[in-house]
Amino acid sequence: MAVFFSKKRPSLLLDFILLSIITVSIFSFLFFWLILQNAEDQSNIIIQKLDAKGDKLSRTFTDIIDFTAHEMVHIGRQIQKNYEDTSHINSILESFKSQPDDVVSWSTFMWTDTTHKIIVTNNLGVISGQKSLADRDYIPKTITDPWSIYTGIPVFGATSGKWAIPAGVGITNKKGKYIGTLATGLIINKLIFKLENTIQTDELSFSILDKNLNMVAQSSNNEQITKDNGTFFEIANNNFESTQGLITAKHNIFRGYAYYHKIKDYPYIIVTSYNKNISDTFLKNNILFGLGEIILIISVLLGTLFFMYKRIIKPMVKLSHSADQISKGNYSVKIPRGGPSEIYALAKQLVNVQRYIKKIHRIDQQLMKAKNAAEEANAAKSQFLASMSHELRTPLNSILGYSEMITHEVMGKIENKTYIEYAGYAHSSGQMLLALINDILDISKAEAGHFSIYETEFSIRKVIDESMEILSQQALAANVHIELMLPERMPTLLADEIRIKQVILNIMSNAIKFSHKGGKVEMKVDVSNSGFNLTVRDYGIGISEEYLGKVLDKFGQANQAMQRRRNEGSGLGLWLTKILLESHQGTITLESTVGKGTTIFVHLPVERVKKY
Repeated sequence: MAVFFSKKRPSLLLDFILLSIITVSIFSFLFFWLILQNAEDQSNIIIQKLDAKGDKLSRTFTDIIDFTAHEMVHIGRQIQKNYEDTSHINSILESFKSQPDDVVSWSTFMWTDTTHKIIVTNNLGVISGQKSLADRDYIPKTITDPWSIYTGIPVFGATSGKWAIPAGVGITNKKGKYIGTLATGLIINKLIFKLENTIQTDELSFSILDKNLNMVAQSSNNEQITKDNGTFFEIANNNFESTQGLITAKHNIFRGYAYYHKIKDYPYIIVTSYNKNISDTFLKNNILFGLGEIILIISVLLGTLFFMYKRIIKPMVKLSHSADQISKGNYSVKIPRGGPSEIYALAKQLVNVQRYIKKIHRIDQQLMKAKNAAEEANAAKSQFLASMSHELRTPLNSILGYSEMITHEVMGKIENKTYIEYAGYAHSSGQMLLALINDILDISKAEAGHFSIYETEFSIRKVIDESMEILSQQALAANVHIELMLPERMPTLLADEIRIKQVILNIMSNAIKFSHKGGKVEMKVDVSNSGFNLTVRDYGIGISEEYLGKVLDKFGQANQAMQRRRNEGSGLGLWLTKILLESHQGTITLESTVGKGTTIFVHLPVERVKKY
């Protein structure tokens, strides 16, 4: 796997994994966001419905209390006329005895005196006054604020025996003096029945709370937990901040929507909410269905990504791994050929490349063996030449020495001058042979890696003067004039003095050799910021363009020169000169025109130029 997760370059597999993660994350985020948006929209719809139904319930509840208050004030006005006559009061209350239960949810109407004992009821008539309402929480308010209806904490009716919300209206005489309280009760189960008929739905449930948030009544389908049993609703400071609004549930946002309405002019709050089965249905239809869609789409997306991985990414990774192994020299690695037609074609081409590489590798091994054999043969040849050159020098020195003695008649006069002439020919030929042997020996050293230079500082003028003395006899014999163009001040060079002299002798000797009789050879020296420059020009036979690039090669010669000067050179001089200059970081270049001569340029770098 290290190949796929290289630090130098990202991996196709890693990019695919990152792309898959990003794609799935984006899709998941979008779908969750859509679900939340849908949930929010549904929540707004629910809140609107709760608000509307709660408003309707609060108006109905208010209408019931208002109507009850109106009727009780009406009855009180009649009682006011003759409040001391209990039979008169009984006849008034008797008219409400047959009141249909479905009109309002009243229980028994009762009249109490100033001691709050019950004197008359509409179902019992005049009684002894043994029962008292003094303990009812609304009684004090009816005394201090008569002719207004007040309700209290739900109780079992004193005479009806039914669970009801007690209510009372204080009555005064015509002078405004409190004379008693007309009391009744709103039967809770009938009140709930009437409110449920008002909204006509089983989806909603509602609760009626008093100002202290105590449960007063609730719908028959209500499953809420009251405050006393654990507090279902989270209400700040146990108080409602406005006349209506949303209540946030503690436990579950999808089941906790509840909307409250304060009853105007009365200390009650109506809370509407969806019951549990409707909340579960909402959760199932909106949330779980949305989650199912997400799971389905993500599953399809993951399946698509897995298909792409199996069909494209995995084959490409395997091909990449195989190609990497081939590049490392593992030519026997197995190349997979699965996947689409394009990847199959790529694998097929990689197989062909593998075969070509194997073939090239075999050829390369053969060439390497041939190269090694050639180098061994060349080394043997160089060793042989070096050995033979050394062995030939000894007898050749004797030939040169004896021929020179004969030429100079050291041992006495020779009468036959032809012998002296023949001895001169032998001496000249021996010198040529010795020069050839020296060149071969230098070549052998260079090829064997034993060629070395010995650097010293020396005067280049001195080297040129010594070279001209050596070349003077050759120039005289060839009838060639040498013209030197040297500056007044000549530098010293840091180089191998003998090798630089050998360079000058080789170049000048070639120039003299290939000049016409009566011609001239020019030597010019120039020192610049780039280094030391030596230019040698002859006006001889020249070199054709075809052979100009070969004369600096080993054993390279121009054919025209060979035709004119047979047996006068081996073709090693310029090549050896090139080797000598390159060992000094120098260069040699040629320019030539057939029939007009040749110009040779020698350059040594400025590091080789020392003081003047």
